[in-house]
Amino acid sequence: MILKNKPNTKISFIEKNYISKKIIYGWDHQNLEAYNNLSLLEKFLTNNNIELKAFKIFDFDKDQLPKEKFDLIISLYSLDFHYNFEIYKDYIQKVSSKDTVIIFDTIRPEFFSNIFEEVKTIKIDENTLHKSKRIACKNFK
Repeated sequence: MILKNKPNTKISFIEKNYISKKIIYGWDHQNLEAYNNLSLLEKFLTNNNIELKAFKIFDFDKDQLPKEKFDLIISLYSLDFHYNFEIYKDYIQKVSSKDTVIIFDTIRPEFFSNIFEEVKTIKIDENTLHKSKRIACKNFK
């Protein structure tokens, strides 16, 4: 609904375009595991009446990534849940200002108080296998 209700909003999807042939539990520090198909993402968006001009999809490993600062970065059940935060930290830091809000899920929220000035737990999911917490962070240290 964000795309439909805010016509001047620019949404960038920055993902890997790879589906692993094996299931890995844990983090791959070489960034070689993934489960995304970017053509399916585009199809999903357009099938839900989101115009192509309303979003741009980037392959994290192959495309030149956006350099402008983002107001909001969201990664639900991916960044630091399936992929170690360190893999993407440098890029996220480059495209963040002190006011950028970064929302993601983690099983280690305390760790991020060493990285960000502000860390707030906004959701706790105790009834799942991973007992995740959704956090909102601002201002890299």
